[in-house]
Amino acid sequence: MRRLLQPRWLVAHAVILAILVTFPQLGMWQLRRYEQEQALQQRVAERLEQAPIPMDGAVERTPDDREYTPVAVTGVYRQDETVHQRNRAYQGRNGFDVLTPLALGDGRAVLVRRGWVPPTTPTGNEPRTVSTTDVAVTVTGWLEESGEQPGFGPTDPVGGDLTVVFHADVQRLDPQVSGDLLPVVLHLTGQDPAQDGDLPVPQPAPDIDAGSNLSYAVQWFTFTAIAAIGYGIVIWRRLHGLDEPDARP
Repeated sequence: MRRLLQPRWLVAHAVILAILVTFPQLGMWQLRRYEQEQALQQRVAERLEQAPIPMDGAVERTPDDREYTPVAVTGVYRQDETVHQRNRAYQGRNGFDVLTPLALGDGRAVLVRRGWVPPTTPTGNEPRTVSTTDVAVTVTGWLEESGEQPGFGPTDPVGGDLTVVFHADVQRLDPQVSGDLLPVVLHLTGQDPAQDGDLPVPQPAPDIDAGSNLSYAVQWFTFTAIAAIGYGIVIWRRLHGLDEPDARP
């Protein structure tokens, strides 16, 4: 037993104790994240199956209640005020999402995520431009919250008119749009009359994968078990003098 109270063993005891306390907590945190993601996945699926409601009724809700709510709204696209959001993937290909304001006829507009377009060349940084109709259209889709500028990573310039952005930030784009932008983005799923051509391609609904959190939780619990069992075997061998270097006086 005296061997296990030597300074190097006391350090080892402290490290293992820290592992046995910290790793299960990390595993429980991942389990909570898994439960939260499952709840979000179910909520999104239920909302996306609902029938579209008028825009005004949806916007009046709180952000948590209106996100992913299906809506239908009629207006006219402002093609000349289109911007493109970079770093948007579709079926493994990088490209841009087309964001075009839809004027609602009452001084307001809503930013519509019309879909994905590729760059002009496979390795280019310029989006392929697509036109749209100049007549009134009825757009159906679901609401997403405005994308805020992050505290780190790529951000959009604070001033001037933008044509390509990193974030669908309604507040940032509002000054360059005719009319007042609603505080949401409308993720298009359908349009009447339909758009001409194959582009832009409407982006699918988000795929919320809760399985990764469960996998991480299992890994943390497995690491805990390995540390506990492995260290227990080491202690048992030392106590029984099975490690020749420690067995010497």
